[in-house]
Amino acid sequence: MDIKTIEVAKLGLLIDIAARALDFDWEQDSESAAHADLNEAYQAWKDANGIEHVARDTPEWELMMQSTAEQYQAHEASKRKARNARKRLRTAVLKYRNHGK
Repeated sequence: MDIKTIEVAKLGLLIDIAARALDFDWEQDSESAAHADLNEAYQAWKDANGIEHVARDTPEWELMMQSTAEQYQAHEASKRKARNARKRLRTAVLKYRNHGK
């Protein structure tokens, strides 16, 4: 393998890192938005029910969680996607670092 082939291979790996970094950034933003949506849903439920604070493991907590289940699931999915994107980015970086060893 000559030097040009090695450099082209490295360039491909760098492009992969860039693409995965952009994906990770997008997923982090989506996670932040889903977190904000969930907090807004919690606050809207508390406002609608005249409750300032909901203690965990109480009947009110269960009702709030049932009412905001859709937002909670969206937030959990966004966290999972961000975590997976971070792993894919890390794998791409490691692949680049180990290239040619």
